[in-house]
Amino acid sequence: MAVDERARHQLHSRLADVLGPEVTGTLMELLPPVGWADVATRHDLALGLDGLRDHVDAQVAGLRTEMADLRTEMAGLRTEMTEFRAEVATGAIEVRADLRTGLAEVRSELRREMAANQRQVMFGMFGAVAANAGVVWAALAFAT
Repeated sequence: MAVDERARHQLHSRLADVLGPEVTGTLMELLPPVGWADVATRHDLALGLDGLRDHVDAQVAGLRTEMADLRTEMAGLRTEMTEFRAEVATGAIEVRADLRTGLAEVRSELRREMAANQRQVMFGMFGAVAANAGVVWAALAFAT
């Protein structure tokens, strides 16, 4: 038989008539607000606590496994980063050497071009001076 609020109220009223309101209040306070089937016992609590412990232990074991896996992955990443740094360092030295060689070639080519340009400018100036001298000589020759 399920005890609902109406049945509890009827019991309270009848007990108050028989025992009096104070004793009835004390008695009703000692009864659970639900049926006895809904009241948990110490055994029920112990079983629930054991289940909770098992669940927490399983979760902790899973976390430990995941953390160990992460440590392994981190060690692998550290190794890869070290290898990458070594490759970059080696590659950077090769790039610098290639750049130096290329720059040296550009400098040499610029020097050759500048020297050639200087010769052309010198010959051009010499030609201009010679032409001017010829004009002056011709003018003097005609003037005399």
